[in-house]
Amino acid sequence: MNIVFLCGALEPGRDGVGDYSRKLAGALVEKGHQVALAALKDGHVPAVTEGIQLSDEVEVPVLRVPASWPAAQRFSRAKEWIGRINPEWVSVQFVPYAFQAKGLPYAFAQDLKSLGGFFGGISCFTNSGSMLPSSSLNTLWRGGNG
Repeated sequence: MNIVFLCGALEPGRDGVGDYSRKLAGALVEKGHQVALAALKDGHVPAVTEGIQLSDEVEVPVLRVPASWPAAQRFSRAKEWIGRINPEWVSVQFVPYAFQAKGLPYAFAQDLKSLGGFFGGISCFTNSGSMLPSSSLNTLWRGGNG
């Protein structure tokens, strides 16, 4: 399966969700899957960075988009990169504080929706690691309130 994980940041040792996502991606690559990571609001890079990060000995392709960019520019760049990968599944490793300082990322649903529907499925995990109910995912994907 071809999977892209989305998270806030990917600075090794500085971002728990990024570290977890990298480890998960590495484990899935070892099982034969194609996996890539995209950091959608990375405060540790001054410019867009495409490259490879290691999870143990496993190479994982990454995109890191700077937090200093406006949301529309960040998500447009991510959409372009994700489109080249053409994933079957996109998984959002979601921590509200990664996308809004007070943990209230109201615009995140619209930003996520701007990535388009070129992938087969989407899952979203909260900072507690629990999956959101499908009704919440449908609301998030539609960008609505209910």
